[in-house]
Amino acid sequence: MQLLLQVSEAKVAMWEECMQTFLHSVMLSPEMNDIYKDECTRILRSTLGGVEQIQAVRFVDCSFPSVPTEVRCRELRPELCVSQRFAFSSPSS
Repeated sequence: MQLLLQVSEAKVAMWEECMQTFLHSVMLSPEMNDIYKDECTRILRSTLGGVEQIQAVRFVDCSFPSVPTEVRCRELRPELCVSQRFAFSSPSS
C-alpha cells in the first residue's frame, strides 16, 4: 500500500511539474512578453504623465526578456541580478 502511495505521489508531482513548465512556456513566450512590454509601457506613460511634478514624458521603454541572452540587468544594475539563468520554481521549492 505504501508503495502504491509513493508511485501515485510521484505521478502527481510529475504532472504538476509538466503543467508548470507548460504554463511558463505559454505565459513567458516571446509573443506574450511583447504584449506585456506594450501594456507596461502604456501604463507607465499614462501614470507618469498624470503626475503633477512631471512636466513631460519623453521616453518609456520596458523589456521582458524571453531568453537569458536578452537579459541586460547585469550591465545596468548587477546587484539586482540573482543568477545568470532563469530559474522557475514552485513556491513550495
